[in-house]
Amino acid sequence: MLVTPGMVELGTLHDSAHAELGARAAACADVLLAVAPARIPTLVESFRAAAGPDQMVVECADFAAARAWLAANIGPGDAVLLENDLPDLYEKKVRV
Repeated sequence: MLVTPGMVELGTLHDSAHAELGARAAACADVLLAVAPARIPTLVESFRAAAGPDQMVVECADFAAARAWLAANIGPGDAVLLENDLPDLYEKKVRV
């Protein structure tokens, strides 16, 4: 299982890097827990395009939702990769 909100600060490479990550993840993960999937649509789409029928995407609003899903669904022998926890700064609304 891969739990990820994607990568940050990629500039113009945001979509292409996430598309590559999604395809690579589908090659080795049965489940993609996409945290804040609206931020990373190319990762989600790429995973779905490369995934087989037994693989799935779980869209999670935040890491708390991903942790709750894992707590309810993880079993003996499952491996989980928590990739790139976004800094809180990226989730907060900035007021000026």
